[in-house]
This record gives sequence, structure tokens and C-alpha cells, in this order.
Amino acid sequence: MPKCQTCHHPDRERIDSELALSSSVREVSERWDIPRRSLARHRQQCMTQDQIARIRFDVPAQVEVDIAELTRRGGEDAMLGLKRMRPQLTGIAEKCEAIGMYGEAAKYRKLELECYREQLKIAALYPGKKTVTNNHLVITDGQPMFELFDRILTVAEDITAARRMLAAEFRMLAAPEATA
Repeated sequence: MPKCQTCHHPDRERIDSELALSSSVREVSERWDIPRRSLARHRQQCMTQDQIARIRFDVPAQVEVDIAELTRRGGEDAMLGLKRMRPQLTGIAEKCEAIGMYGEAAKYRKLELECYREQLKIAALYPGKKTVTNNHLVITDGQPMFELFDRILTVAEDITAARRMLAAEFRMLAAPEATA
């Protein structure tokens, strides 16, 4: 039995996307210069219903539900969940852009932004200083840490010595206090 030619096509992802989104196999066939019957057979035998459903925009709706649920729960778990979700959404958006599905990519970018906004809302509930560094939300009162860095950098002879001193300070902070 011959193998499916569409499965081995270099633009398979884009073809699969177009087959899932288009109501006409003939249009996809004409656009890619692949026989209509071959594409119809590929869609029927090689593409799963789950794959077709995800391509047809079911995933963004589920992600929206996940974001809402994480936000509802709040707390550290929600912050971590949203933080993990953002790079996944970025990866999906980049994949969509690579295959020319710009509308789908925009939906994932919007969801990525929504994750970030929800993180900010949750962060507003916590006391302490909130800063954004390299697009990562940091919730802390960083003043003691900055003072430690300044103190070490003023006395250290070089970067290696500064690293050693900082490691020693962290070990002292992490060590349980000796009981008398």
C-alpha cells in the first residue's frame, strides 16, 4: 500500500490546517496542486477528529477557561500556572505564524497577554513591592537583596570573589539557626 504523499509533504502542517478550516477540499487541492482525492483521503485517514477540532479554534476557548479557573483560585499556584502557560501560548502563536495562520496566532498572542494581565491582578492582592523584569512579574520587597548585592560588590575584588561571597550569604540565610 503506498504511503500518503500529503503526510510527507514539507508543508504538511499548513495543508492540515487548511483542510481543517476549509469547507472545500477542491480549493485546498488547487492551492497546493495536490489531487483532490489524495487530500480527501489524507483528511479522512490521517487526520484525527481531535486534531481537526484543535485546529478549528477549540483550543483557545479551553485556554480561556483555564485562565479563568487559575485566576479564580488565586494564590501562588495560580501565579505559577499562569507563568507556565504564557510560554506555551507563545510557542503555539509562533508555530501558527510560521505556517501563515496569522488570525490564529493573534488569538494565542491575545491569550498570552490575558495570562500576564491576570498575573498582575493576582499580584495586586499581595503586599510588598511588585516589579516587572524582562516580562516576568516579581513579587517581593527586594530592598534587602539589593543592599546585600551593593555591599558585596563594593568589597569584592572580582566577579569570582563576588559569586563566592554571595553563595556564602545565601548558605547562611538558608541554614537553620543554631539553638543555644
